[in-house]
Amino acid sequence: MLHDPLPVKLTATIEKWPLTEPFRITGHTWHDLEVLRVTLEEQGCLGQGEAAGVYFKGETAASMWAQVEAVHGRIESGVTQTGLLKWLPHGGARNAVDCALWDLESKLSGHPV
Repeated sequence: MLHDPLPVKLTATIEKWPLTEPFRITGHTWHDLEVLRVTLEEQGCLGQGEAAGVYFKGETAASMWAQVEAVHGRIESGVTQTGLLKWLPHGGARNAVDCALWDLESKLSGHPV
C-alpha cells in the first residue's frame, strides 16, 4: 500500500442496477439497487469502488454521494486510507472511496491488492 497522499481526480455517480429477481429481507423488497460508484484517476489509471449503503441505518446512494461531495476537494488534493478515517464516517461512502483507492494503488504499483 502506498502511504503518500495521492492527488487524484474524483468522480462520484449514482447508478441503478437492476436485480435479476427481487431481493427480500425484513419486510423490504428491492427490484433494483441504487449504488454510489466512485472513480479515482491518477497517471492514466482508474480505481473504482462502489457501495449500496446500509438501508437500516438510513444510508442511500444520494446520502453517500453528498458525504463524498462534502470532502471532494480534500480527496482530490491528496488522499490516504488514514485521511479517509478522519474525513468520512464509517459507512458506504467511506467504503466506496476506500475500495477505489485500494484499486488505484494496486494499478499504480503493479501489485495486486
